Amino acid sequence: LHHARLLRSTTSEDIVLQDYINELRKIYDALPPQTQEVFKLVRGEGKSYDEVAAILGISRNAVKKHIVRSNKSFRHSFENDLGISLPLALFIFFRH
Repeated sequence: LHHARLLRSTTSEDIVLQDYINELRKIYDALPPQTQEVFKLVRGEGKSYDEVAAILGISRNAVKKHIVRSNKSFRHSFENDLGISLPLALFIFFRH
């Protein structure tokens, strides 16, 4: 019985986690391609704005604008629609 409860709990958590991941992917996929690339490099790989600007051949200010755009998209969906914080959502996204 104890094992069944743990299994059920894990399965329920996995379903919720997968829903969050699917929502994140949907938001990410809706971003313009260059915004996706900037987001991946900055948030996923931990590169600085200056590093990303050099890699992509764009200005540091352009990198900042892409990050602001992506953050607004993610924040709106997760905080308003799903009720979880953006940092938690990004942790989930880049962990899976």
